[in-house]
Amino acid sequence: MRKFIAVALVALLSNNIFAQTLQDAQKEIDRENFFKAKQILNGLLKSETVNKVDVYYYLGNAYLNSDHEIFLRELVSNAVDA
Repeated sequence: MRKFIAVALVALLSNNIFAQTLQDAQKEIDRENFFKAKQILNGLLKSETVNKVDVYYYLGNAYLNSDHEIFLRELVSNAVDA
C-alpha cells in the first residue's frame, strides 16, 4: 500500500512540475515560437481549470502569426461552438 501511495504522489507532483500555463504560451508567442505556443494552448484546452476564452484568443493569435489561416478558421468555428 505504501508503494502505491508513493507512486501516486510522485505522479501527481511530476504532473504539476511539467504543467504548462497560459503565461508560458504567451512567452512563446512573444518569442515567435508559435509551434510550441500552439502545443501548450491545445493542451490547456483539455484542462477544466482555465478560462477557455483566453486560451482561444492566444491560440488564434498563434495561428494568425504562423500563417495557418485554414486552421484559424477551424479554430474560430470551434470557439464559437464552445
